[in-house]
Amino acid sequence: MTRLDALRQAAKILGVVFAPLIVVTIGIRLIHGYESAAWAYGTLALSTGAGLLCLWSLPISKRSRIWLSIVYVPVAAALLVYYSLIFACAVFGDCL
Repeated sequence: MTRLDALRQAAKILGVVFAPLIVVTIGIRLIHGYESAAWAYGTLALSTGAGLLCLWSLPISKRSRIWLSIVYVPVAAALLVYYSLIFACAVFGDCL
């Protein structure tokens, strides 16, 4: 494995964590005035999908990808909901 391959793999691993955070942050900023559950669920699905794209691009076996995806989706969705509540409270003052 060359140094460039190692950097690409590290970027994909970081993408699994940070791509959903970036997507949900942008989504919350864009939908702040709409107050629609459909937009919020769409943002959550899109951000979880961004993390899955990074996960599926990792050089691991297909079986591992499937099992990691089964675990990743509910854990990422729960953490993103928690993050979005904290973000909305901190940025917009819309605290629960």
